[in-house]
Amino acid sequence: MTTLALALVAVAWLIQLLHAWAGHRNVHVYFVLVYALGTALMIVEVFQGGLTTDAWFYIASFVFALLIFLKVRK
Repeated sequence: MTTLALALVAVAWLIQLLHAWAGHRNVHVYFVLVYALGTALMIVEVFQGGLTTDAWFYIASFVFALLIFLKVRK
């Protein structure tokens, strides 16, 4: 599951990169969404592995990405 989570994060960055190369200077809504999904998978993975300290950083990243998604999609 870690590989899928990291693949989603990489795809999210690719989305943002292509968006920037197209001349846009804003954050693409799908970047935030795919990044948040990848982070959510990492949260599940680290909790299953018992790495709860690491999970709090992933939870913070997920919450921040979700808040940005809610702001950008309007």
